Amino acid sequence: TVSFFSKELNDADLRSVAQSVITDLRSINNVGRTEIYGGRKREVKAVIDPARLASYGLTPLEVIGALQGANRALPAGSVQDYNREIPVRTGPFLRTAEDIAKVIVGVSYT
Repeated sequence: TVSFFSKELNDADLRSVAQSVITDLRSINNVGRTEIYGGRKREVKAVIDPARLASYGLTPLEVIGALQGANRALPAGSVQDYNREIPVRTGPFLRTAEDIAKVIVGVSYT
């Protein structure tokens, strides 16, 4: 068991450090199980302006679908190195407000 504590880091940053350590541990041969308990996952809140959205002919459900699709984590395969197999995953990609702002929600051909 490994525990992390910090007076300087918030819960999300401390969880990020723990996640980094787990990634390294999982690359070691014969490590069977790694888990994180506690802490908070970082969250980014997207605030939707209904009037602006309507002016583009879009609905909140379309925005939600676009954000979920852009942030979907999918298995991407694995890499084999020195008799060990390391899983490779894609996502989640939306970590900041800037990331959310770059998501394309709809396209108009008018």
